[in-house]
Amino acid sequence: MTMHQRSVFQRTNIVNPDTGPTPEGYNRELRSQALFALLMAGLGLVCGWPAVGLLGGAAAFATVQGGTKYSIKNVGAGMLSGSTVAASIVGMFLQWSVRMIDANRAYTLHVLMAIAANGVCFITGALVLFFVFLAYNNPPGPNANR
Repeated sequence: MTMHQRSVFQRTNIVNPDTGPTPEGYNRELRSQALFALLMAGLGLVCGWPAVGLLGGAAAFATVQGGTKYSIKNVGAGMLSGSTVAASIVGMFLQWSVRMIDANRAYTLHVLMAIAANGVCFITGALVLFFVFLAYNNPPGPNANR
């Protein structure tokens, strides 16, 4: 390798203007906390409790926003937590809508709304749990700091 190639491939530290220089493992610890909150949100959504999903997703989103915004891993966790919050709000609205429908007068509509509410919660929770499982079981590369 020539001198020019070594300088091109040399890793440089980029200081985030939002957080300043961060200690070693700072973003990794924030992602770990966010993934735990997303785990709780996913379990809450699978069990049909969108309020738990909303709180867990919001906690994960707030936690990840404290880290480096240039990190693609933080962006991925932020997008997952944001979509969890959105799906939880939709699930809460649909569950509220089911309670407003009179089952004696509009049974078919009541059942369809209940299926939609539980389906949104379950499918979103299952996807969140799948992505959290992938994040926890991602093997590090040769020089990855996770």
